[in-house]
Amino acid sequence: MSSPTHPLVWIVLSLLSSAPLAQGLVAELESAVDASPSSMAAGGGAAAGLAWFAANSRGEGIEPWVSDGTPAGTRLLADLNPGAAPSNPTAFTPFGNRAVFVTAFPGALWISDGTRAGTLQLATTGGTATEAPAVVGSQIFFVGYSAAAGHELFVSDGTVAGTRLAADLVPGTASGSPSLLRASGGKVFFRFQSGLWCSDGTGAGTLELGSSSTLGMVNEICDVAGVVFLATERLGVGEIWRSDGTVAGTSLVRGAFSAWPHRLAALGSSLLFIASDGTTANGELWASDGTAAGTRLVYDFQNSAHIPISIYSPFSVIGNVAYFSAEEAATGAELWRTDGSSAGTWLVSDIWNSTWSSYPQEITRLGNRLVFSADHWAYGRELWISDGTRAGTQVVVDLQPGQAATGSPTFLIPLANRVVFFANDGVHGFEPFASDGTAAGTGLLADVLFTPLGSSPSDFARFGERTVFSAQTTALGREPWLTDGTAQGTAPLADLRSGSGGSQPYGFVEWKGRIWFGASDPASGTEPWSSDGSAAGSAQLLDLLPGNGSSHPQSFTPLGERLLFTAYDAAGHRELYVSDGTPAGTTKLDFDPTTNADPQSLTPFGDLLAFVARDANTGRELWVTDGTLAGTRRVTDIAPGPIDSGCFGLSVNNGLLWFSATTTPFTYPPLADLDPYLSDGSAAGTRRVVDFPTRSVSTFTSTFVPFAGRTWFPLASGLSYQLWSSDGSGPGTRLEFDPGLGSIPGNLALCVAGQRLFFVIADLIWSSDGSPAGTTNFAFTGASVREVMPLGSSSRIVFTAERPGLGREIWTSDGTPAGTVMQPELLPGVSSAAPHSLDRAGDTVWFAFEHPLFGRELAAMHLGDAGGALVERFGQGCGGSAGVPEIGALGQPLLGDPGFAVTLDRAVPNSGAWFLIGGFLFAGGDVLGCSFKLVPPALAVGVGTDAMGRATLPLGIPNQPSLLGVELYAHWLQIDPNGGFLGSLALSDMLEILIGR
Repeated sequence: MSSPTHPLVWIVLSLLSSAPLAQGLVAELESAVDASPSSMAAGGGAAAGLAWFAANSRGEGIEPWVSDGTPAGTRLLADLNPGAAPSNPTAFTPFGNRAVFVTAFPGALWISDGTRAGTLQLATTGGTATEAPAVVGSQIFFVGYSAAAGHELFVSDGTVAGTRLAADLVPGTASGSPSLLRASGGKVFFRFQSGLWCSDGTGAGTLELGSSSTLGMVNEICDVAGVVFLATERLGVGEIWRSDGTVAGTSLVRGAFSAWPHRLAALGSSLLFIASDGTTANGELWASDGTAAGTRLVYDFQNSAHIPISIYSPFSVIGNVAYFSAEEAATGAELWRTDGSSAGTWLVSDIWNSTWSSYPQEITRLGNRLVFSADHWAYGRELWISDGTRAGTQVVVDLQPGQAATGSPTFLIPLANRVVFFANDGVHGFEPFASDGTAAGTGLLADVLFTPLGSSPSDFARFGERTVFSAQTTALGREPWLTDGTAQGTAPLADLRSGSGGSQPYGFVEWKGRIWFGASDPASGTEPWSSDGSAAGSAQLLDLLPGNGSSHPQSFTPLGERLLFTAYDAAGHRELYVSDGTPAGTTKLDFDPTTNADPQSLTPFGDLLAFVARDANTGRELWVTDGTLAGTRRVTDIAPGPIDSGCFGLSVNNGLLWFSATTTPFTYPPLADLDPYLSDGSAAGTRRVVDFPTRSVSTFTSTFVPFAGRTWFPLASGLSYQLWSSDGSGPGTRLEFDPGLGSIPGNLALCVAGQRLFFVIADLIWSSDGSPAGTTNFAFTGASVREVMPLGSSSRIVFTAERPGLGREIWTSDGTPAGTVMQPELLPGVSSAAPHSLDRAGDTVWFAFEHPLFGRELAAMHLGDAGGALVERFGQGCGGSAGVPEIGALGQPLLGDPGFAVTLDRAVPNSGAWFLIGGFLFAGGDVLGCSFKLVPPALAVGVGTDAMGRATLPLGIPNQPSLLGVELYAHWLQIDPNGGFLGSLALSDMLEILIGR
């Protein structure tokens, strides 16, 4: 490495630096009120003739949706985590005429036929892990969880009874946590302890095929015509292995790859992958027939050495051809095809002509053609289609006309003769669309997160093929509405309370072909109602409290042929009610008339309903009912006598009911010994899982972060939070950090920034390398820290916090008191701007905030205000004799980094070049088609290019605090008679450099 640039150079450059933009309102983007939220989510797949995907809808959060490719057939499958909290489904996998998938909240494996009634939880997976299952014939292999075995390999035949532990890889309660499950040859292959294993679903049939000491780290597993291929890495060297499922049949195919093999794909009986053996500059296209002699370089893309890889997308196989996105110097990143031979590998179409790149992504089969997203100078990023020829490659539809606006199609899911995808048409936000490959056949499936102007819709629930919800209008007030996902099919269900007052409907639940909910009218108050979906078919079930008194029904919960809910009776007690759907068949299950039972947490549990309630003899405990008074019973008295055990958080996992409770008197805020329990519905089958220390309170949140090989989570203990980690078992659950007494419990956040773990417990901000010695903390009194996230590549975090006299504002921290700084106030004084939805793009952290004059609008914070670093190319160069020069960088621009450097590629060989760098840019468009925007003065440094037209200029950054936040822009310039800039100059694209720490 060349010696760093002299520090005086950076002193000069700091004087040329542009000042960072101030934090605050970016613009009043919309003076009217128009939320237009986006339902965009991930996790799509096709099974059972349906497209399956996760989408965010108001009232349900991110839940599974299905579509047959038509608006009428696009619907919420189920609200698996009831209420606004998400279940975060993913890994949708075909299983016969059904689909299996996993959710994070609760951590579980599900099976579904595409209907709510046909959706069943098979097992718990524990925590938030979402490892994709593998289907092997009639068996589903997945990573499940049990208290006795931890996270291990499980197998299921698609029924709860047929779901069992396949192999306890780490005997006892410790977890084996297998990963990369892949089906091949009637077995499942997977990674365990970095090596390769396989299983037929039995303990005896589960065996190690190759340890990590033999294979190295297994990074990918791919089935090719019944033979498994592996991409591994050992001591920095990549290798390809193969296995037939036996130890003897597991062998090295070829090693000595300098770029680790990845993106393995089957093309007939051959394996395709990306790798480099050191003779090529970048990861290139390779193929293998499973032998060393038959493992060969297929195509060496002619590209610049600084580009770490030539192929930008996974392979999409149609027949005997694989399609992918790859880059060459002359064409940029475009659509390619291969049949596995060098002669059969060629560019399909240069969509964005010349060296510009269209970057095709999401390449997906549509019949005998393929659809994908791509960039184009005239359209922006939109949906394209191709038959594999240049003439047959064209844009399908321009959802947002013009280059500046872009539909950005993503998450493409093939479905028979059409494809389902998410895109933004500029009106509805990112929502699900479908296309048959033509503009006329492309349309919106559903505005999932549907919020008409000013109507504030809420309480979404499925009702047959439609959705019912509550919405506010000037004419009707808040009333129930129905939608089929189209504008024409969206209308008020009924004006239950005539005029603009509104019936204030809530709690919609579908049962027996009707919607059940609570609503009010002047004559009878708030009572239970139901509807068949028409105004004429909407009626009050009965007036539980005759007259205008209100029973305020809640928690409508179907249980077979009965509907259960809670409501107030004449004594003012909230009690459990059951109904067959008729007034005469609606009765109260009053198991203790002397006490306000106050049933809560109604949870279906097999043929029973579990809930938490109180009676005079035992206090608040766990109960179950079959819907009859005789079949309503307390499960057990966890806290003996008339004291509350504090049962809460009921969740059914793998046929067992999980909840938290205490054997000592429960008070709120909880000060009792609150521990996790599980139950099979009987007193004998109810037990404590882990006994935390006396007088502690265990709080299992949705915050789980992998770090240093374990899972970390908070535990509220006494008057302070603790941080615990676990391997998934009781004995393997341990205390990691205890901030001590005196810190009042509050919000908690965990994140990894660089090589450190940041976490916030109450008023303490911690920074750790995972060891007690490497852990520091400081008090941040009354902050209520939220939305903690890493700041670029630096070892810093950005978050929101609320301090006395300051309101909620944006803060940054390096984990020390001196390095924790509030950014300029968005609303001066005690008023809170409530910044939220933090995200980073370019050199800016973007977020939303509330302002009394502008409403909810977009705001920004420059990375330089937080010590963040950035190095990023942008703009367009002007070519010359050797093409368009490219600017690049080595390393990150961090204080004290002597190895940072800028690079030049694709320049005239053995010639002079000038590096131009300054701090200001011209406003407006490009000059003569080139992004030459530097405003004088600028610093110029001359260098010579080598025989390949490359150059490297060291810009080692001294550890000088005054350089922090310096932001500069740079070009390479060459004198070239054939240059496209001013007739005699070749100019590179631009580089933005922001110095951070």
